[in-house]
Amino acid sequence: VTAGFFGGGSRAAGDADDAAAAGAASGIRYRPAYRHLLEAHGIDPDEPDPVEVSAKVERTWARRARLFLSSCTIAASTVVVIVILVLNIMFRLWMSRILPEYGPIAAGLVTGVSIQVLSMAYKTIATRLTEWECWRTDAQHEDALIAKVFVFEVFNNYSSLFYIAFVRAHVRAVGASLGVKVLKSEECASRWECERDLELQLASILFAKAILFKVIVVATVRLTRDLGRFYNRFVSPLVNSLLRRRAQ
Repeated sequence: VTAGFFGGGSRAAGDADDAAAAGAASGIRYRPAYRHLLEAHGIDPDEPDPVEVSAKVERTWARRARLFLSSCTIAASTVVVIVILVLNIMFRLWMSRILPEYGPIAAGLVTGVSIQVLSMAYKTIATRLTEWECWRTDAQHEDALIAKVFVFEVFNNYSSLFYIAFVRAHVRAVGASLGVKVLKSEECASRWECERDLELQLASILFAKAILFKVIVVATVRLTRDLGRFYNRFVSPLVNSLLRRRAQ
């Protein structure tokens, strides 16, 4: 997966000759965007010359820069997940001081919702980035998209659980080794406390995925529909009336 995520572009560029020759020989259908790219470089997409494809399309600085910028965007998105995780930890500490009994539950729900929002936003970004990379075949396109989504979803869905399960019980020792001062309240007072918080976090994530997120989607669809009806019934006639008066 790591090779497909970071090294997919280099591998694709390195195997351009063989892939193009195989595509021409076996009749593999190129994706429409890649066919347009070949035509833009004066290459016949039905009978591509491997050497010409390698020189004009695959082994170019523009192609490598596009793949590099895509990888940087994915890495930046992963960093955003880590930042959100730190903010959620700070929010949980603040809620634990205000509401000792319900603070962890509220913090878990916030984390679950943030995971779903980040997942939605990232899937849109990953889809557009994969289209922008302009892979030759549908199989390469799907492989690149799956690799991007897999790497991000692992960090997004499991980083908070990993922190509670393996780091939080020793967070003060980890902070001391890194030269960071950690509040005593962040460290689990007992193994039972860490297990309880892990259960609450997992339950919150499942609740956000199964119920809360679906409610948000349904509410968004209904709100969009109602706004469209309101626009067609009230706003559009008013605008048309004003335009007719101005024209007269």
